[in-house]
Amino acid sequence: MHSYLPFDAARFCTQWLPRVVLEPMCEDHAQELARLVAVDDLFRNPHVYIPSPDDVPAFVANALGDAASGHTRAFVIRWLDTSPTLPANGNIVGCTRFFQLAPRHRRVQIGVTWLALHARRTGVNRAAKWLLLREAFEAMHLQRVEFFVHPANIESRTALLGMGATFEGILRKHLYINGAARDTAMYSVVDDDWSKVNAKLMGVRP
Repeated sequence: MHSYLPFDAARFCTQWLPRVVLEPMCEDHAQELARLVAVDDLFRNPHVYIPSPDDVPAFVANALGDAASGHTRAFVIRWLDTSPTLPANGNIVGCTRFFQLAPRHRRVQIGVTWLALHARRTGVNRAAKWLLLREAFEAMHLQRVEFFVHPANIESRTALLGMGATFEGILRKHLYINGAARDTAMYSVVDDDWSKVNAKLMGVRP
């Protein structure tokens, strides 16, 4: 089966710390996402596209439109751990998605991932990546997952290497954004890597 499977909440929730749930994005999430990106001016990140609070409804609508095409599946990320430093248990702390699904080549990308500042360096990103990679390799039986990153996004590039992804090089002038050419750093995990990457991610605890 080389397409997105019917959503099953049990496959998108970690049973170990940090307790992370991936929930299919819907219109009802727009208000909470708008509040999230307003905190700490999250949307001003120069290396990842994060919509401004006013642009969140269009961001969600575009994600849902892409999902309807069958090539994208967008999620919000909820962190279920209680902590005195968290605004409230179960709040949305970011989003992520599968996209550019190529069934013939058994390939998909993971991206459009961003997190609130208070959720970074907590294990939440690794847990979300583990859920998506497990879905890709164990449920969808794909052979390759790709990650495209802004070359200057050192935090994301370090995180990808830390989880066991392979750096495959810089794609020069790969994108044309806001009137300018942009390079892209390319990383991947293939099915041959999954056992090692899985063990590495499962062994990480905050």
